[in-house]
Amino acid sequence: MRRFKLKLAVSIFFIIASLLLGCSRNNTLLYTGSGDNWDIKYTVTMFSDKNNDNYGIYTLTYTGTEKVTGSVSYEITSDFLNESGILPLNNGVIKSRTYDKYLETENVITFTIEWNDHQETILAKKN
Repeated sequence: MRRFKLKLAVSIFFIIASLLLGCSRNNTLLYTGSGDNWDIKYTVTMFSDKNNDNYGIYTLTYTGTEKVTGSVSYEITSDFLNESGILPLNNGVIKSRTYDKYLETENVITFTIEWNDHQETILAKKN
């Protein structure tokens, strides 16, 4: 009887530990897209914190041949995300971050980029 109780206690411990570890892990989503002049990579880490905030890092990589002068403006839109800004291009790359609560429900995020009197819209899809 004592062995049975010990086995039961150990089993319950491992079940609870597995559940707690599973709940505290961060899940990562990746969105990618390419256009004629830009590649998009958007990595979203979903946190299991009290605010349920998601932390996203997006990288816009210029693949065009024309020299980019000045800053680049961009807009990121989806059902739950609407962000825009103007950032300099550093060695062909723009990198920034965002916070959002509902990105895990998104399948497609739209990036609109403007530079040198050009504009390109790219759909970044969830991989």
